[in-house]
Amino acid sequence: MSIATVLCVIFHLHHVHVLPFNIKKSNHVETLSLNFLIMTAVANLLKAIVIDEGFIPEGNLLSFFEAIELSEKLTVLVLLGFIILIEIRKRINIKGRKNHNPDQLGVA
Repeated sequence: MSIATVLCVIFHLHHVHVLPFNIKKSNHVETLSLNFLIMTAVANLLKAIVIDEGFIPEGNLLSFFEAIELSEKLTVLVLLGFIILIEIRKRINIKGRKNHNPDQLGVA
């Protein structure tokens, strides 16, 4: 395993054990983000192993490489969309409150 993959797994295990955020949703979002990082790290590790072994990506192997690259791009798009939706929802909630208290939303 590469160092990046090992570090992602260690951070994920630590995060799940400690739950560092006061807000439960924040812990869930961070866990989801770390899962995506692990998936990306493992996919890149698989690609690196195949290339290092001298295999030329063609046929099914080329389709495998293309699928990995597509999944990485979709992961980034999903995470960005998710972050944008969270931000929009947070701003709508702020406008709906007369006496805004940043501590209620988990904003430091």
